[in-house]
Amino acid sequence: IGRLVEKLLTIEFIEVEQRLIEYLEANPSQSNQLANDGFDLELKWINEALLLRDEVISEATGSSQYLPRFLDQLSQRYKLKIIRIFCPLETCFSRVKSRSKVNQFEVPEEKIHAINLASHIIDLDWSLEIDNSGPAPEQKIVSLFSTLRTGK
Repeated sequence: IGRLVEKLLTIEFIEVEQRLIEYLEANPSQSNQLANDGFDLELKWINEALLLRDEVISEATGSSQYLPRFLDQLSQRYKLKIIRIFCPLETCFSRVKSRSKVNQFEVPEEKIHAINLASHIIDLDWSLEIDNSGPAPEQKIVSLFSTLRTGK
């Protein structure tokens, strides 16, 4: 969804997992522990992107203990809109298992379940919720994000 919005609405999508993989490849001594689950780096990337443009999209699973602090830091500096993209847990798990492993962290199945469960039950003040159970037409996604942008 992030890549689609980037392509059709020209809002930069900060693909965090890909960037973290690249960061760890360049900084192998950090491979055992990313401070704050990488949210410190994500905040840096968001800050850098927002020096050049008015809006960006970033991603987080929501399962980290550091998420509330990360969101607080963002909301102190920017107009933050939090979007929940959800689907049934088994659908999510099936997709994770079948997706390409290129540019993805390798995660054991039991941890995938734990991450998805923790993300599934998180409750925030969502600006927008998108049901990702099945394929959504591109135009519907664009319409949802356009409404979020304009407030209409």
